[in-house]
Amino acid sequence: ERDGPYLLLRGLVRLLNYEVTQELLKQAKGGRGRSFG
Repeated sequence: ERDGPYLLLRGLVRLLNYEVTQELLKQAKGGRGRSFG
């Protein structure tokens, strides 16, 4: 039961990471004029 908040936080972080990854992939695929590196 004690792990409740921790698991919730982990889920949130995972969701955030997923969102960021999706955004980066979108930019990498369709980033006109913008080059990485």
